Amino acid sequence: MNMRDSRASVLNLAAAKVSELIISFEPSPVETNAGKVIWATVGINYVLGDLSPTIHVKVPLMWDDSAPAEMLRTNALRAARQLIDHICVASGTSGTLVPN
Repeated sequence: MNMRDSRASVLNLAAAKVSELIISFEPSPVETNAGKVIWATVGINYVLGDLSPTIHVKVPLMWDDSAPAEMLRTNALRAARQLIDHICVASGTSGTLVPN
């Protein structure tokens, strides 16, 4: 398969719609070398035509018992994005998406 053929088979992921965003937390923080952290799982469910792509990313957050729940949710989503961005850069694929 040449590159032109592979482009034709790429799905238009930008057309996917978020159907559900779930951010959950482990019940208790854990002590680590970095200090207390709470584990969060960010789950994103999409609809793309008749497909249902899903992403789940588990991220550590520094524990702050006075932080409002919305701040923890925001930080969890931000941390998930940072990990996904990191693997794109680390794998050498950052900025090399095949155009639709």
